[in-house]
Amino acid sequence: MQCGCDGLAQDRLGGRLNLTSKGLAVCLSRVLSKRLPTLVLGGGGYDPVSVSRCWTLLTATCLRLKLNEDIPEHDNYDLYAPTFTLYTKPRPTRQNLNSAEHIKKVGTVVKAVLVNLNKKMEEKFREEKEREKDKHAIPDPLHSHIVTQPKPPPPLPSLPSPLSS
Repeated sequence: MQCGCDGLAQDRLGGRLNLTSKGLAVCLSRVLSKRLPTLVLGGGGYDPVSVSRCWTLLTATCLRLKLNEDIPEHDNYDLYAPTFTLYTKPRPTRQNLNSAEHIKKVGTVVKAVLVNLNKKMEEKFREEKEREKDKHAIPDPLHSHIVTQPKPPPPLPSLPSPLSS
């Protein structure tokens, strides 16, 4: 899971997304709850204080640790003013442009992609099992020249822009 911090509200370059460290931690926690091998990557983030807050929280989430939300005093403690907490805050002046309808459409597309991916993985697994079985079979010289092409995946629904409405 890519956990870049440039979407955090305080970030000068990508903060338009108005994300919070707690929001990213909740997403990460949901992914980790599936108990599948997960590669967690950091990246981005141009506000060092927000990045340190976020990556501390995300690391604790990976380790399934509950941290005290208060930042302990240290040499750079004043940089964490005015809240002195682990959590970043959204900017209240930023309008939420994600309508419930748009979020539902995004969810539908993501679900379609995941269903399609699952089907492809099951198909690949079956093909590998067949190949393994064929390794032990006696070759048939009459049919060894036949090559089949895989079917193309069905098209995915298009996703409208949240700003186009």
